[in-house]
Amino acid sequence: MIQEIVKQLQETKKNFKIKKAPTQLYPLSVEKEYQKELLRYVRSYHNLIKENLYPKLGQFKQEYTIIDSYADETRDITEQVSNTMMIEYSDAALSSMLYSIATKTNAFNKKQVFKVLKGMTGVDLFYSDPQLRLTIEPFIASNVELIRGMGNDYRKRIRETISAAGRNGYTVTETSKLLEKQFRISKNRARLISRDQIGKFNGQLTRLRHINVGITEYKWQTALDERVRGNPGGRYPDARPSHWARQDKRFSYKKAPPQGNPGEPIQCRCWAEPIIKI
Repeated sequence: MIQEIVKQLQETKKNFKIKKAPTQLYPLSVEKEYQKELLRYVRSYHNLIKENLYPKLGQFKQEYTIIDSYADETRDITEQVSNTMMIEYSDAALSSMLYSIATKTNAFNKKQVFKVLKGMTGVDLFYSDPQLRLTIEPFIASNVELIRGMGNDYRKRIRETISAAGRNGYTVTETSKLLEKQFRISKNRARLISRDQIGKFNGQLTRLRHINVGITEYKWQTALDERVRGNPGGRYPDARPSHWARQDKRFSYKKAPPQGNPGEPIQCRCWAEPIIKI
């Protein structure tokens, strides 16, 4: 435990003091890699929609006068696309990709947590992570579900767009533009998922590693930039709860603040500075 190591240092080193913690960095490179994978998934879905549905738009306009006819064929096409995606991006394939993302996030986090603890104590800490599997497996399972949900939501919006086009008598060009808009929405969703999930997982790993060495409390640290929630001069001055107001505030892992510990709220980039009690 970290307290025992600190006690030994106090006994063997004159005037030993806990130093200021260096900044724990965020795994941005892993987030970008995950984002790339999610955008590839969305682009594959979109390409199949373009290949199978777009050529039908002119036919819809010429042949169908009943809205249900649009809906029936659109449903059949989107179901076919969904089945193709399930084969190309099977649960096993997604799990393999997510395992790689999880292990890279873990390696980055481990290096950063050790760096912070060494910066504070001057000692390299080496210890196992017996509960790591219990963190990685839920990350993989929940993200497979998120990816599937992203695809299902895209399929639903495609159907709704075609139905709206039929009701309103849109041209093929107008309908194509609306479908492209749905593609952009899905790309934005992919970016959000990558930011949110890597931040959450990174925060959970920090908490696990802190608790494993006996750290029970931390100071909330933000990125100190315009994107921090609640920053009066930033992009989100009215965000609640304000992470800006939590800067340097002390919290306990046993009693997390509303929405969770650093990194756990949606798209949170904050980090937990460990408090080493002496």
